[in-house]
Amino acid sequence: MHHIQKKLLELAKTNNLAECTLRRTAELVGDPDMSPGQVQHHLLQLEKRNLLFINRKNKTQRLESPVEDDRFVLVPIVGTASCGPALNYADEYNEGLLRISKQLLGKQLKQSNSDRCKYIAIRADGESMNNARIGKSKQPINSGDFVLVDISQHCAEDGDYVLSIIGDMANIKRLKKHEEYISLESESLTPDRFPPIIVDQSEDCMINGKVVAVYKNTSG
Repeated sequence: MHHIQKKLLELAKTNNLAECTLRRTAELVGDPDMSPGQVQHHLLQLEKRNLLFINRKNKTQRLESPVEDDRFVLVPIVGTASCGPALNYADEYNEGLLRISKQLLGKQLKQSNSDRCKYIAIRADGESMNNARIGKSKQPINSGDFVLVDISQHCAEDGDYVLSIIGDMANIKRLKKHEEYISLESESLTPDRFPPIIVDQSEDCMINGKVVAVYKNTSG
């Protein structure tokens, strides 16, 4: 384990790192010149090892004992995206980790070698995609479901389901390309409630990744 990660674990025993900025955390571990990106990297590595979980949105942290199981891929849950009007801000608060078996991941995706893709999980909010057909299993997206996004795929094709950012708002829609514009379209059982979002090429629209799978959240 990296020495910075060891220091972060020790620090978390007496400090709530969720209440500290990344720069303040660097100071507390004795390396004030370390960049916020480096601090975040080490925190993510600790989460992947199932040792330390930080939820900055709720200002909470959780220390865990190491659990090693190479049958699973640990995917960070980074927040919520709208499946309706663009109402959710694209703040990347880490809400823990979603454990997905490598076998299941290989079944749902064409590419079975999960190490070659980078994934995040998004919690869906709204019902505008409850008639979608995601992945090989053709799953719809209901409010509360976990949506798996391949963030290595920024160049989406016509017809792909995507996670997009429009003016700092996160959305899950289906991409349709036209000659002069693109549209982000809902696939709802009540389609009249959700008109498409029309985006000019010059507008602030960023494709953050391609939606590749849906996992039902049955926790209530």
